[in-house]
Amino acid sequence: MIALLALQPWAVAGRILPHNAVLGELTATSYPYVIIGKKRLHLAPGSLIFDQNNRTILPSYLPRKATVLYQLDANGDLHKMWLLTPDELATLKH
Repeated sequence: MIALLALQPWAVAGRILPHNAVLGELTATSYPYVIIGKKRLHLAPGSLIFDQNNRTILPSYLPRKATVLYQLDANGDLHKMWLLTPDELATLKH
């Protein structure tokens, strides 16, 4: 039991990014819309945005430009978005 508790922090040290998310470049924001690449996407009600430290942030805290992973809901609205670290981006591109 103690060994399992000792290993627990390592399990949450990194974040797990979904395999079915799309890679893109965030180029502009104007709530409730974001522009990723050439797509103008509407933020879904209850959408989640994760910063590089995996904290949820409000759309007003989005940077002007960033490399992101994102998922759309059944309506085509942006459901989840992750701002990527340079290491995550390098891993995804290989």
